[in-house]
Amino acid sequence: DPSEWGRIGLNNLGNTCFMNSALQALSHSAPLTKFFLSGRFKGDVNEDNPLGSGGKLAYAYEEVVKELWMNNARSVSSISPTTMKRAIALHA
Repeated sequence: DPSEWGRIGLNNLGNTCFMNSALQALSHSAPLTKFFLSGRFKGDVNEDNPLGSGGKLAYAYEEVVKELWMNNARSVSSISPTTMKRAIALHA
């Protein structure tokens, strides 16, 4: 049921409540979520920028968005944004 999409919580991975709040808020921005779910963001990722993350932050965010919006809310009540936390720790 599409009305239940996005109704999935994020597990706290040890002091990640602010990150989780930001991820939930961003994921409920419809234009941004559609941009990532469609894969169109990949055309804007600059993997060669020596000052960037090589796209790792964008791809980690894509993973979170897909888990939040493409999982069946009845089978999963929360997810762990481990890849996103790792990418932020390494590149932000």
